[in-house]
Amino acid sequence: MGAPFTFQVAEAVPYDNTDSGLVSENTKDAIDEINAKANVAVFTIPLVYNGTISSDTFISYSNLTPNSPIIVPVNSEFVAFTFSNSRSGADYGLEFRINSTTNTPFYSTSKTNTQFFSETVTPPQVFNAGDIISVKYLDQGGNSNDVVIILAFRALT
Repeated sequence: MGAPFTFQVAEAVPYDNTDSGLVSENTKDAIDEINAKANVAVFTIPLVYNGTISSDTFISYSNLTPNSPIIVPVNSEFVAFTFSNSRSGADYGLEFRINSTTNTPFYSTSKTNTQFFSETVTPPQVFNAGDIISVKYLDQGGNSNDVVIILAFRALT
């Protein structure tokens, strides 16, 4: 019989992370990094405003409970959101703030003649459990009606 087979240890096998977006530089670490990303919970928080919304309104869980704080339940990253309203051709902006309605927005967007859209928050904003996120609507022309915003978060382990 021939010599026994020998295998490289995964930590010793180089990994080219150029195209993957991973930071790992060896096979074992790349597998561990993918596993950690695959086991992360994603959750959403829906926000609703029924009727015509006016400028400088902070949108909450529902306009039936105005000025209710939107509380982030776990340590997480705010990664994306969707916006929908019943009026085509609305012109508006959104400002996102953390733990205050008067802080400088950490993210803002503006849309012209838009009814539906989704957007990725780059870079993601990190929240601790119990932090508050505020979403301010800015009228920039035609008002939006019957607004639904879905905030998407990725839990941090």
